[in-house]
This record gives sequence, C-alpha cells and structure tokens, in this order.
Amino acid sequence: MHLSSANMAALWLDLWHGTFDCATSDNRSTWTWAVLKDNATWEAHGRAVAACKIGLLMYLPGLFDVAPHDPSLHLNSWYKATEYITWIYGLCPALLYNMLPKIPWRNFCKFVAGLHIMSQYSITPMQLWLACQLLNEWEPEFEQIFYQQHIDHIPIICPCVHLTCHLASEVAHVGLPIYSSQWTMERTIGNLGQEIHQPSDPFSNLAQQGIRCCQVNTLKAMIPHLDPPKNKNPHASTDLCNSFVLLAKHDRKPIILRGEEARVIAAYLRLPQTPKVQHWACLQLPNGQIARNFCGSVSRCNGSPLSCGTWSHGG
Repeated sequence: MHLSSANMAALWLDLWHGTFDCATSDNRSTWTWAVLKDNATWEAHGRAVAACKIGLLMYLPGLFDVAPHDPSLHLNSWYKATEYITWIYGLCPALLYNMLPKIPWRNFCKFVAGLHIMSQYSITPMQLWLACQLLNEWEPEFEQIFYQQHIDHIPIICPCVHLTCHLASEVAHVGLPIYSSQWTMERTIGNLGQEIHQPSDPFSNLAQQGIRCCQVNTLKAMIPHLDPPKNKNPHASTDLCNSFVLLAKHDRKPIILRGEEARVIAAYLRLPQTPKVQHWACLQLPNGQIARNFCGSVSRCNGSPLSCGTWSHGG
C-alpha cells in the first residue's frame, strides 16, 4: 500500500526529524518526539539499520524483498518502497525503543500492529476486530500527542491519518487493502504491457489484452477444471505432505547416526534400532517461505523431517 510506504512513512520521518515548519509561537525544543533531528543521532540510527542487514539476510523472509540500506546515506537516492516498510514498520519499533518517549513510542507501536494485520492476505474476524480497535485508539492519541490542539500543528494531521482509521471498517465493503493497493494495479499494467505486440497501435492492443485477460479469468472461475492445479514443487524435491517440502541439496545416501544423537532421535521416534537419516539443506514451509539451515541440516528419518541445527527463514 502506498499509504504505508509513502504517505505514513513520510509523516513518521518528518515527525522524528522535526522538519515541519515551526511558527514563531512554537518551539522545536519542546518536540520531544523529534529524536532524529540531530545529525549524529540520525547517522547512528542509520548505522543501526545497516547493522540489522547482516542478521536480516539470514532471518528475513524472502517476501520482504531486500534488506534496508543505511537511510542516512541512501534515503534520497535509491531507497525502495519495500525498504521503507521493513525499516519503518519492522525495525523502528525496536530501534526507537528508549529513544522515543514512552507515550509516542506506544502510540507508534499501536499503528504498526494495526497496519501489520491490515497488510495480510487473509484476516480472521478476531484479527479484524483487533486491528479496528488498535487503529481507533491510535488516531485520537496521535492527535493528542502531536497536534495538541495547536493551530501551528495542523499540517501534522494529514489526510492519510484519518484514512488509516477506515481501513478495518472498509474491509467488509471493498475487501482486503492488499488486494486493492496500487502495487496490484502496477503489476497488472506491467503484465499486460508485456503482451503488446503491435507497437503501431499500443493503446488499442493494451485494451484488447485486458479484455482477453478478463475473459480467461472469468472462464477459469466458472469452470475450474480448465485450469487444474500444477505441481509447483521443484525437481529433486520431496513432498512431506501438510505443505512441507524438502528441497535440494541433500545427502546422496542415508547415514547411520551414532552416539548420543542416535539415542535421542531413536527415543523421540520410539525406534528400537539406530535410525538412518538423510540430510537436506532447505525446507519449504506451508506459507511458501523457505527455511535454510546455517548450522546443521534438515534431517529426514523414515520419511519424517527432523530439525538439527539453527533454522533461518529466507527467500
């Protein structure tokens, strides 16, 4: 959503940097929330974000795209929308802990928690109720903390602040925000643009490709067997059922465990003899993410996966 990656992200940064116009009747020194206005603090925060990149490469799920760079160096050059989202809504609740005053920090965390729920591809009624409660509590607190009924603080209350409170209530009418976001439209435009084969009349060709796409999708929805599900598991993988899939690389032959490791696994699986295991490097989880093992391997014993070592969620 551009609401989160552009509008609200820019608002939070302006607040933390204290870059709003200050009238003569106001004083920036009273803005306790402007914790990044000092260059040294801002650069230290940027280094902290960059330091997180080392750990994020191991533990950040692939759907997060790229880990954020140092914002103090790259914010005005080639910072991506996904980097904004990971930085502001993934790292800042932790990095700004004990930097922001307690009340503004708690208010920011309420917004982040509500936004995380509203960014899901599926939301339960209980989650929707929780998101509605969090965002409805967040806005009046936000106005009380930053606006303070001060006429010079009116620019702080942007339209996106009010819009955020309607996200949960509008789900029942227009569906989940992630499905109506600008990103979905941009991806569709890109996909249709790749189908254009008549450069002399591109707009008419684009319209026809859009019509054809809608017709095909309608037929697939009406007659599902026209588009049967395909086996998306890669070659040399092993399906463990329940949407768990072992991915190569792996040992060519099973090995016999020895010592305490063999005893513990045999006791866990209730086997009378020492089990044979085959080590695999990766495991695809039911949500589509891939867990990689950096300090060991995935072990398969008699068709069952065993976890040995340290797991990491990566893309």
